[in-house]
Amino acid sequence: MKLSRRFILIILLALAYYGTAEISRQVASTPQSVTPIWPPDGIALAATFIYGYQVLPGVFLGSFLANIWAFFQGGNLNQALTSIVQVLAIALGTTSGMGLGKYLLDTKIQRKNPLKKLDDLCKFLLFIGILTPAINATAGVFALAIGNTVTWANFGASWLTWWISNVSGIYIFTPALISWYELFQPQTLNRLIQKAIFTFNKQSKKPVKLAWKLLLETRFVEALSLLTIILLISYISFSQDLHLEYMLIPCLVWAVIRFGQFGATNLISLVTMLAALGTVRGLGSFASEDINESLLRLQLFTVVIVVTNLSLMATLREKKKPLTTCANLNSTSKKNHHNLNKAK
Repeated sequence: MKLSRRFILIILLALAYYGTAEISRQVASTPQSVTPIWPPDGIALAATFIYGYQVLPGVFLGSFLANIWAFFQGGNLNQALTSIVQVLAIALGTTSGMGLGKYLLDTKIQRKNPLKKLDDLCKFLLFIGILTPAINATAGVFALAIGNTVTWANFGASWLTWWISNVSGIYIFTPALISWYELFQPQTLNRLIQKAIFTFNKQSKKPVKLAWKLLLETRFVEALSLLTIILLISYISFSQDLHLEYMLIPCLVWAVIRFGQFGATNLISLVTMLAALGTVRGLGSFASEDINESLLRLQLFTVVIVVTNLSLMATLREKKKPLTTCANLNSTSKKNHHNLNKAK
C-alpha cells in the first residue's frame, strides 16, 4: 500500500474512532457515564481485518483522542502527566487488542469472512469477540486504578463493564462493516450492475413493467415493510412499557432469509442501538431502578439476537453452497447428455 493511502486510512480510522466515541458518550451513556455499547472497537477491528496491521496507528491515535478528554485532569503538572500516561496505556491496550484480533482472524479463520461458515463464526464470537476486548479492558482499568481514577475495590466491576461494552461493539458493528466492505467490492458491484442492465434491456420498451420489475428484484417494497415493522416494534419496546422486544427476532430471521448478510447485520445494528438509547434513558423493556440490572438485560438481549441471527445466516450459507453445486452439476450433466444425443 502506498504511503499516502496508508496515511489517509490511519487518519480516517482515528477520526472515526474518536467521532463514534464522542457520539456514544453524548447520546448513549447512562447518568453514571456508563456506555453499554462501544462502537469504536467494532470499527477498529473491522478496519484492521480489512486493511491489516498497517492501520493500527489509527487505532492508537483514535483511542488516545477519545480518552484524553474524558480522563485528563489538569489541576497540576503531576495530575496532567499522570492523566496522559493513563490515556497512553489505554490506547496501547486497545491497539494491542486489535492486533491480537487481527492475528486470530488470520490464524484461526485464515483471512476469510468470519460470517460465512458456522465454524468460523463460532471462532469469531468466542475467541476474537471475547479475547480482544479483554486486553483492552485489563490495560484500561489497570491504568485508571494505578492513577486512582478508579478504586481498586471497584476494579472487577469496572473491568466487567468495560469488557462487556467492547464485546457488544465488536459483535454488533464489525459484522455490519464487513458487509458494507463486501458490498462495494468490484465483483459484487459488477454483478448488481449487470443484473440491472439485463433487466433494463429486456423491459426498456415497457417503462411501467420495468419499474415494477426493478421493485420486485431489488425487494424495495419488502425491505421498506420490514424496516417499518422493526422500527414500530422497537419504538413500542424501547420507548414504552410494552414488552414486545423478542418479537424482533422473527423479523431479523426474515431479514436473514430474504436479505442475507448485508440486511441482517445492519438491522441488528439498528435494533441494538435503539435498545441501548431507550435503556440508558430509563425507558423500555430493559429499564429498571438498578442500572446494572438494566445493562445486564440489554446485554443478554444483544447476545441473543446477534448469535441467533448470525448463526442462522452462516448455516443457511453452508447449506446453500452444496445445493448450488449440485444444481450446476445437474445442469452440466443435462447439457452434456443433450449434446451426446445430438451427436448420435
